[in-house]
Amino acid sequence: MAENVLVKLDNVKKYFPVKEGFQTRYLKALDGISLEIRKGETMGLVGESGCGKSTLGRVLLRLLEKTEGSVYFNDKDVYGIKNKELIQLRRSMQIIFQDPLASLNPKMRIRQIVEEPLRFHSKQMGINFHDKAMVRKMVDEVLTTVGLSPEVAERYPHEFSGGQQQRIGIARALILKPSFLVCDEMVSALDVSVQAQVLNLMQDLKREYQLTFLFISHNLSVVKHICDRIAVMYLGKIVEIADKRTLFENPLHPYTKALISSIPIPDPDRRRNRILMEGDLPSPLNPPAGCRCHTRCVECQESCSSEEPMLREIEAGHFVACHVVTGGKS
Repeated sequence: MAENVLVKLDNVKKYFPVKEGFQTRYLKALDGISLEIRKGETMGLVGESGCGKSTLGRVLLRLLEKTEGSVYFNDKDVYGIKNKELIQLRRSMQIIFQDPLASLNPKMRIRQIVEEPLRFHSKQMGINFHDKAMVRKMVDEVLTTVGLSPEVAERYPHEFSGGQQQRIGIARALILKPSFLVCDEMVSALDVSVQAQVLNLMQDLKREYQLTFLFISHNLSVVKHICDRIAVMYLGKIVEIADKRTLFENPLHPYTKALISSIPIPDPDRRRNRILMEGDLPSPLNPPAGCRCHTRCVECQESCSSEEPMLREIEAGHFVACHVVTGGKS
């Protein structure tokens, strides 16, 4: 694994069994994902609902078990370690969930919620929970870091707004001082003004804690604002990877072009030329042969329905899986 790569996924698959009468079919949520996330960067992951973005984040953290493939974190095989070594690795890999209220235990006070990871990892971190003053100080410091007063620590989750609840979730993830965060649609449930506050907070935390992010979202404007590189997913496959400037100025895959054309322009006198994908998203229970996008693609060729395109580097750092796009190397 390259020196600057923190996370690497190699041909990762995740199939969910679905029983239909006496038969079992498999929903192919992830079907051969290969991706590298560099140290210190924010990697964006975009695509339609149901394409497998959240599943990828959970498989990466081993919250869901993979079906095939390999996942590496800092040169360690995430699925090749067990027990104490896995627990120790989890301290470095945390997640912030989409629904802030649903991710917080309603019966616990904020102080209990934020200190719970410390309690679980206390032996590995050398924390003495009998020293209540020290633990209280650690919780108060991380709450202050995310923009909350330590005084709120004795209240319950339902007493806070959505933005404040998400800040609590961020504090819970940060208290272990991780190096990698999966942000799973973390601002999609928030008002636009609150989204901006939380995103600016994440940028500040990234610099202060030297964090690496996998930022999962369907909001391309948000991804353009916060991410360094972006991977585009379609029906369990990655179809394009590029830095954000290249992706937005020169998208090559027809699906990426359609996504970017759907971004609204905040000017009533200007209109974007929309590219509309035909039909509905196919079922991952029965994905199309060849290129999975060919049933909706306006640029479809004969080979698209029979041959699956491989992810190729068309230009430096720009990868595309498409028969229509020529050039590059396999």
